[in-house]
Amino acid sequence: MIMKTVLIVDDEKSFLLAACDGLVRRRNSFRVLAAESCRQAMDILSSTTVDLLVTDLKLPEVDDFALLAWVSQQQSRLPVIVMSTFAPSEIELRLSRLNIQQFIHKPLDIDALERAIVSVFSIRKNTVLHGITLVGFLQMVKAGRMSCTLNVSSHAKKGALSLHRGELIDAEMDCCTGMEAAIEILSWNNAKIEMDVRYRCPMVRISSPLEYILMDAFKVKDNLPLFNGSDAEGDFAQDPPHPTWV
Repeated sequence: MIMKTVLIVDDEKSFLLAACDGLVRRRNSFRVLAAESCRQAMDILSSTTVDLLVTDLKLPEVDDFALLAWVSQQQSRLPVIVMSTFAPSEIELRLSRLNIQQFIHKPLDIDALERAIVSVFSIRKNTVLHGITLVGFLQMVKAGRMSCTLNVSSHAKKGALSLHRGELIDAEMDCCTGMEAAIEILSWNNAKIEMDVRYRCPMVRISSPLEYILMDAFKVKDNLPLFNGSDAEGDFAQDPPHPTWV
């Protein structure tokens, strides 16, 4: 098996050394590279194949978001984990448009960082998933707070589910969008699931909790009257999703 490569970027040398040493000691399934600046990270990314970028948000030399912006343009398929000591609303808004897989609040322990890395590596990009139900996979994505698009098909029917930090925020079919599409897709039997983490935050058309949507989907399967998860949106309405900090 080809070993994965993780690049960790942080201007705090003590943290960088501790993180690299801890991850190397705990794992033998990925190798760790380190960079102390955005420019050094860009040089490494330009010359070396990297499978995951872990970066601190506050870095010297260039704008805080320059590395993330560069990655989104030059290596848009590269998953990113962001570490930071703060999360003001302006930062959340800007990050929502980038391919950020997870956020980790600093200070953090190495175990938390390791769990985040393993969760990103657990499923390959554009992986067709077998042996797992759509509902079961949604629960896994929610637990991992992942952002992705699930392309779902069942016989001749096709649709897509958009998840942001593990929350279902939109669904699309040829005939409908939002809650209606989500209920229809989740009611399908023997669904084929393809996960694509090349994600950009779409329009937020669903704000109901996943549990309510699943209740309606199960009732569609059983030909029962719908609970109508959309009725719950008044009680559970949310602003557009913001990054979840762990």
